[in-house]
Amino acid sequence: MNRPLIAIGIVASLAGCSHGRSGPSAGDTLRVQVAGGGVTEAKVTDSAIVGPDVQVNVSSSGLRGTAFNRPVDVTWKGDEVTGMIGRTPVQLSVRRDGDQLYVHGLFEGRLTDLRVSRTGIEGPIGSCSYSLKGSETEYQGFRSCSQAPQSSTTVEIPPGLWEKPDAEKIALLALMLSH
Repeated sequence: MNRPLIAIGIVASLAGCSHGRSGPSAGDTLRVQVAGGGVTEAKVTDSAIVGPDVQVNVSSSGLRGTAFNRPVDVTWKGDEVTGMIGRTPVQLSVRRDGDQLYVHGLFEGRLTDLRVSRTGIEGPIGSCSYSLKGSETEYQGFRSCSQAPQSSTTVEIPPGLWEKPDAEKIALLALMLSH
C-alpha cells in the first residue's frame, strides 16, 4: 500500500469539500438588473467592491479606484459623503429617521433626493431615478436613467451592507445605482 498516494488523495478530496469561507459568496454581490439593459454587479467585501466594471478599494473613510471607466475618490465623515467621480462632484448629506435613510445633495454633479430603507428605494441618484419596493435583500420596481425610458428593475443588496455605517452604505449604493 502506497501511503503518500493515499494521503494526497485524502487531501485532494478535502480541498474540494471546504466548509470555511475563502472569499466572497454569491450573497455578497450588489446587483442592479434592468429589463433589456443587462446586469451591473460587484462583490462587496470589507476592503473592496469588485466587478467587471468596478475596481474600488474601501477603507474606513472612503472609496478609491475605478468604476465604469472613471476614477473614484470619495470619502465620508460622520453623515457627509464628499469627493469626485470622474470630473463630477459628490456632496451628499445622509440623515437617518428610524429605519429610513434620507440622502440629499449632489452625486456626479446631479441633484439627489434618495430614500433608502429595508423595504424600498425611492428617488433620484446621479442620472437615474428609482421606485423600488421589496425586502432588505431584493427590491423590484422601476428606474429611469438620463434619456432612457422607464425600465423594470431588480436590485439585490448583500445583507452585510446593512451592517455598515450609514454614510459608507450610501456611498457604495450610490456608486452602483447611479450607473
